[in-house]
Amino acid sequence: MKTAGTRLGHSDPRLTLAVYAQATSDADRAAADSVGDRFATVMGFQNLDRISTEAG
Repeated sequence: MKTAGTRLGHSDPRLTLAVYAQATSDADRAAADSVGDRFATVMGFQNLDRISTEAG
């Protein structure tokens, strides 16, 4: 963050975080799926159907 902020001319790293570090719903879902898939593989659950966490 410090390097990115400096290169972008930000005087405070909080500005860099506030502007560029916001998770979108799609990015959050992709990260959750990736971690969940890795966990399932490590725990031996890779053959189970994915459980949706979205309200429907």
